[in-house]
Amino acid sequence: MYCQAKVESGIGPRNPMQKQVATTVGDFVGPVGEGVAGYQAAISKTYGPMRMESSKLGSNKWEVNRSHHGPVVFSRITYDGMLHAAVTKDSASAMDRNIVLMCVERGPVEQKVGNQYSKCEGGSLVLLNMGKKLEVWQSSPTDVLSVTLPTSLLLRQCADIEKYCGVAVPTDTGAASILRGMLSGVLRETDSLTGCESQSLSTAFGGMISTVFHNNATCSKEHTILDAYQKQIFNIIDSEIQNTELSPQLLADRLGVSRSYLFSVSSKAGFSIAKLILERRLNCCRDALVDYSWRKRSITEIAFTFGFKELSHFSRCFTKKFGISPKAYREQTLLSM
Repeated sequence: MYCQAKVESGIGPRNPMQKQVATTVGDFVGPVGEGVAGYQAAISKTYGPMRMESSKLGSNKWEVNRSHHGPVVFSRITYDGMLHAAVTKDSASAMDRNIVLMCVERGPVEQKVGNQYSKCEGGSLVLLNMGKKLEVWQSSPTDVLSVTLPTSLLLRQCADIEKYCGVAVPTDTGAASILRGMLSGVLRETDSLTGCESQSLSTAFGGMISTVFHNNATCSKEHTILDAYQKQIFNIIDSEIQNTELSPQLLADRLGVSRSYLFSVSSKAGFSIAKLILERRLNCCRDALVDYSWRKRSITEIAFTFGFKELSHFSRCFTKKFGISPKAYREQTLLSM
């Protein structure tokens, strides 16, 4: 019943860009709570304060490698298990919070900022505003590269940087691919960087982050229209998630568009309406299965509450997405609490 941890630090010359390197490794044995506490502490030191909940599913092994260069923190994070993390309240000032550029190497990682939900597949970038309320879900083994920068520093280079947070950007080509390469390269060479080189990193990354996310957000008028429709689609799905009649046709009727136009919008935005509805239903059922206030509800009742019409269909979909049956997930998770 323990959580192993190893911390290594290298202290260079005492200057404003003093570098500190640390590696923290956790291997959950015994109550999951101990492991979650260790991982939560490591992530909070890297990104900023977060609250975390996990199940005892998967190996639950994690590793956080981080390197501090003045106010900038570079990190490589690996986690094997199911996880829900959240920033539960807004910070009072931009001076008190960080923005994290996250590159998902293996995922996916899902996040919700306000009413905006996005899913980052492997090979995508996303900005997380650690000073705003947000939720993050991981349902499979995840590898993430990241750089944490003070919001105040980024605001000097891009005044509207905060509105780009929560939007996933693919790294197939262009500036986004270059930014991903920069992050990977710095993490390989972090031990050999001089103080002067470290000082240039914040400016270089701030400029590239501004370019990538600004270009992504303003590439065309159509993108803005798609983004507006996407937000409305997510809002309607969330408000109607318990409605068994929730379907592409219902969404089209609510939006005042044809089904064919709705499918065109979702295709251009890179998601499937039917799959999105199914994923949101499954996520709600997963959360309810281990929610103490739902402990007296049967699995069938939970499935029907969130819009499933057949228990067998729900069980197949749940097992396919999470790699475990609803009954086994509930039993193992509740036993670990």
